[in-house]
Amino acid sequence: MKSEIRILKTIDFTISATPVVYAESILKFFSMTKRPDLHVNSVWSFICILMDVMLMERETIYNKLIESILGDSSRVIERDKNRLKADWMLVACALVCAGSCCHYGFDIGEPVAKELEQLFQTPSKDTSELAIAILEVARRAEGRKENMKRNVNRQVTTAHQEIRFVYGMNPRDGSMPFAAPM
Repeated sequence: MKSEIRILKTIDFTISATPVVYAESILKFFSMTKRPDLHVNSVWSFICILMDVMLMERETIYNKLIESILGDSSRVIERDKNRLKADWMLVACALVCAGSCCHYGFDIGEPVAKELEQLFQTPSKDTSELAIAILEVARRAEGRKENMKRNVNRQVTTAHQEIRFVYGMNPRDGSMPFAAPM
C-alpha cells in the first residue's frame, strides 16, 4: 500500500473531488470510527440510488432545503443559495445519513447526523434537513419512475453524443477520423 501511494505521489496523481468521492470517503471513515457494525455495502447501494435522485432532482431538493434552513426562499440571497449548493461535504454527510435511514430505519437518522457532525463539523440540523429533503423527493420520484427513466435515457444519449463530438466520431457509424487524445 505504501509503495502504491509513493508511486501515485510521484506522478502527481490527484483524485477529482466529486460528491461520489466525498460520500465514499465519509462512509468508509464513519464506518471505521463511529459504527464498525454498519453494513457498508447495503448503505452504499442506497447512497448510489439517492445520489442519482439528488443529481436529477437537484433544484427541488435544494429549494426544500433552503426553505427549511434559511426560511422563505424568495428572501434568500443568491450567494447563500450557491454556498449551500457547493457544500459537497454536507451533501455527502446527508447521503450517508439518508442511506443509513433506508437500511436501518428513520430512528437512526438523528444519531447518525450528530455523529457525522462530531467527525466532519457539518451541522447535524443541516445534514438531517438535507437527508429528509432527499428522501422526500426520492419517495415522490418513485411514483414518477417512468418519467425519471426517460430523463436518464435522454441524459445518457446527450452525454454519448457529446463524447462522440469531442473525440471526432462520426455519429452515423462511430468511426473516428483521427486518434482520440489520451
